[in-house]
Amino acid sequence: MTSTSASLSGASAEFRELDGGRYRIKLKGVDQTLKLSNGSPHLKDHQIPIEFLERGWVRGKSPFGQVSTFTAYDSGGTEVSLKLRQSKPRTNDNHGTLTLRAKVVAENQYDLITGSLIKNIATGDDVSTPTFSNFALRIRDWDPSFPDAVASSFQEALDDTRQQLNFPGAIAGVWNPTGSWVGTTGLAGIDLDRAPTPADHSRIGSVTKTFTVMSLLQQVDRGLVSLDDPIGNYVEGVPNGDTATLRMLATMTSGIPNYEGLASWQADYLSDPSTAFSPKQLIDYIKGEQALFAAGSEYNYSNSNTVLLGMVIERVTGKNLSKVFENDLLKPLGLEQTFYPGQSVALPKPHLNGVTLMQDGMQTDTTYWNPSWSSAAGEMISQIRDLHTWGEVVGTGGRLISKALQRQRMQSVANPSEEGFAYGLGLFNQGGWLGHNGSLPGFTSYLAYEPRSQTVIAVMANSDIHEAGTPKPADVVFAALQQLVPEW
Repeated sequence: MTSTSASLSGASAEFRELDGGRYRIKLKGVDQTLKLSNGSPHLKDHQIPIEFLERGWVRGKSPFGQVSTFTAYDSGGTEVSLKLRQSKPRTNDNHGTLTLRAKVVAENQYDLITGSLIKNIATGDDVSTPTFSNFALRIRDWDPSFPDAVASSFQEALDDTRQQLNFPGAIAGVWNPTGSWVGTTGLAGIDLDRAPTPADHSRIGSVTKTFTVMSLLQQVDRGLVSLDDPIGNYVEGVPNGDTATLRMLATMTSGIPNYEGLASWQADYLSDPSTAFSPKQLIDYIKGEQALFAAGSEYNYSNSNTVLLGMVIERVTGKNLSKVFENDLLKPLGLEQTFYPGQSVALPKPHLNGVTLMQDGMQTDTTYWNPSWSSAAGEMISQIRDLHTWGEVVGTGGRLISKALQRQRMQSVANPSEEGFAYGLGLFNQGGWLGHNGSLPGFTSYLAYEPRSQTVIAVMANSDIHEAGTPKPADVVFAALQQLVPEW
């Protein structure tokens, strides 16, 4: 690490309990010592030596059990103080989520930090004070940068892809235990004279499906639904309603046709892209249509599936989907720049402006086209650093669901085709990368996690223009970046 300010652009720290009252702390990328305090006025801060282990893990022993403050020093002696205060965790059987907010003090820079509960105390009661035995801390916004040569290769790939495909601009990020990089290219919009920034928001299209299915699995954990329930139990009149299960909808094997492919929906949408659709209106287009195949017998990607799952979630929770996502996914993970807009066309500032190609060959600004036509299948908005956090959750489960359901998620994509592709419970496996891509008129995105290297790649581009039969802008950027990820 060359400077403290550089380190704040992106490493992570995690606490894990070992035997004998020892703990293990992962501080990525730099030689450090730690000063720990349990917050008691009767105990002085205690600086401890730490042992460096493989892959950035360090190990030490605390003289006391409860730690509410730690101070990290970089190799040059610069101090980075983290003051922790906890919010009350929500427990769910033997796992839960604990959100910690901390102030990072280093060269007058302040950031928020989130953590997650890795196990509850033996009684299962709420944890009143965080200790090494009951929480793990993940520092999201303190990652070492990749070496200059690696970062330059990522930036060059991003710039080259934009020039090759001639889209206005993009934001991309790569994160793993060896470092992090976030880069931008081009313009924030065809009619804007500024470059994109990491603070820009963008519509993320079908990456939304990863949120919707994760929420569905949470309802399964709570006993509100079963993956083996037929969709007809919740929404009447759907093709294959009596035989297509929620699991089949999540894995795109239901045989339910896609409303996007129907001339009636296309005519209504293209006549006025500002039209606000309710989920029920979208599903009404497919009622009376024939199923594409017997439920569970084939694969066919259909937005109807995920829109229906969103309707199921709203019915069993009694809440609208935006509130469910906020309470169960966004707030627990600290995703403060990610939103489910419902029928609103608004985009938080700053944001990318999207552009698409119309049938007459003219490029059109789509920034404020209404995204409600994609509903739970594709209308969410996010920011690049939130996508980093969510990308890890998509790949690992993030302890948002039970271990049993996380195993089912991974098993659902464990047997890819000869082409290296498998679609499972709201995510795909593409050549070993777990995640999803997304596309709305004017916007494309890609988010994926590679388990072996623990790498997340996120891409947001402000165009969906591409040659027929070729990948869209964000997909091409992802393909270029993933080839450059360093081994560790």
